[in-house]
Amino acid sequence: MAKQANNDKQIVIQQVILSQIQRNNVDIGKWRSALINAEGIYNPNRAQLYDLYHDIILDSHLSSVMQKEKHRYSIQPFCLCAMAKWTKGYRCR
Repeated sequence: MAKQANNDKQIVIQQVILSQIQRNNVDIGKWRSALINAEGIYNPNRAQLYDLYHDIILDSHLSSVMQKEKHRYSIQPFCLCAMAKWTKGYRCR
């Protein structure tokens, strides 16, 4: 068998679109719309959802609430217990 030369060239398209981030009031309807667009099966568009997440992180009140919750769970002891041992009053060591 003769080996075939690999003459197939792949075309790579790279395109960067620069745009300004829109800072608008966001409500549940816009969040649902962005979530539905991001979860699209054939053509998922996650840009609106990422912009929404970025706005949430920049919000000082929401970011402090997220840090508070993260800290609350990071100081708790973590233990994996077998289901048979999981009874009332059982504590992991």
